[in-house]
Amino acid sequence: MCINLAVICPVFNEQDNVQKVCEEWLATLDKVVGKNHYAWIFFNDGSTDETLNTLQFLRNRYPQVIVIDKKNTGHGPTCLYGYKYAIEQNYDWIFQIDSDGQCDPQFFLKFWENKDNFSWQFGKRVSRDDGFMRVVISKILSLVVLIASGVYVSDPNVPYRLMPTKPLKDFLYFIPENFFLANVVVSVFVNSKFGIKWHPIHFRARFSGVSKVRGFKFAKIACDLFLGLLPLRPYFTRD
Repeated sequence: MCINLAVICPVFNEQDNVQKVCEEWLATLDKVVGKNHYAWIFFNDGSTDETLNTLQFLRNRYPQVIVIDKKNTGHGPTCLYGYKYAIEQNYDWIFQIDSDGQCDPQFFLKFWENKDNFSWQFGKRVSRDDGFMRVVISKILSLVVLIASGVYVSDPNVPYRLMPTKPLKDFLYFIPENFFLANVVVSVFVNSKFGIKWHPIHFRARFSGVSKVRGFKFAKIACDLFLGLLPLRPYFTRD
């Protein structure tokens, strides 16, 4: 059995969403990748609700599902943890999405069909159902990234991304393990060194619940991102 795709899905307090997200994605992945050629890996980031119980139910029901339970460190560090896990397990590809239902599986086929033509494929959220403020936040994030790193990335924190593990391994080492928006650092580095193939995607509203990043919290995150990117700027210059 050849399993060459790791689907990395960080989870924190998504008890009302994870089963629906998992089951709709498994249906797509079974058709596009093949049931025996991928693993869906949930990284439970210290959830305090019934999320872990639901994940264990999914693991027992679907052989493609793996559940890794870890202490709470935040979304970015959990993504880094997941990337490193996939690298250590010798998967060829990593596909990372979130667990709230905003990532629509209908766009995945284009990513998988083009993996031999474009190594780094990211979704670009050209439309979204989660409100105008989220559009504004994404644009501000791109501006902060440009000023701090000198690299423009049109959608730096998009969770819909297909990446090869071997080259990813070569630069994860310089990203601090506690970097909250680690996905942004990955996007900046990849765009500066290799280039990203962007695919337009639609971003849905959450299946249930509200975003955990709002208002003043985003302002602090943006400030921390700016200060965190500045010392990493030398890594983003082209060779």
